[in-house]
Amino acid sequence: MDEYYISFISQSITHEDGTPFEFLRVYPCEMRRQFEPVYLKNSYKDEWKLKYSHTDTLVHLRSALGPTIQIDGIESLIDDSDLSMIAQPANVTVEDVSLSGDGVRILKKFVLVMFPEIEVTNKYGNKHITRDRPPAALATRIVHTYSSESEEESEEDIPPVPVLVQEITRVHVG
Repeated sequence: MDEYYISFISQSITHEDGTPFEFLRVYPCEMRRQFEPVYLKNSYKDEWKLKYSHTDTLVHLRSALGPTIQIDGIESLIDDSDLSMIAQPANVTVEDVSLSGDGVRILKKFVLVMFPEIEVTNKYGNKHITRDRPPAALATRIVHTYSSESEEESEEDIPPVPVLVQEITRVHVG
């Protein structure tokens, strides 16, 4: 999937032919939902449960087969003083990107929105905690409703709710 990547480019540095200088190119590969153990003590029995903690976004550096890093590490690799990023193949450009402060969290949302086919895993440490399900099982949610006349249960398929990114400004598509 060499055509699915994010390119970080300079807004002020260009090559001799006038094309923008590319600082870094990353290839999003996994959204890893991390869980942590939580001890629950109640009157019937004490037990350990896994609770969602956070999501790590993993990318390959320089090529689709390059080394894998967490997207949080990009902040230490490049200077973001005059940075833009381009998501391909959608060809969406975001100008004045800041990776400091809340920027990495916004970048994670950007990856989720621009690359909806990215693999999403559930892990405790590096161990998978869920079984693989076919894509059709992930795409369908069933909602149970009751009719006031018959009191019978009916099922209808509801499409997934789209994720919206509101914090990214000055987006150019083209």
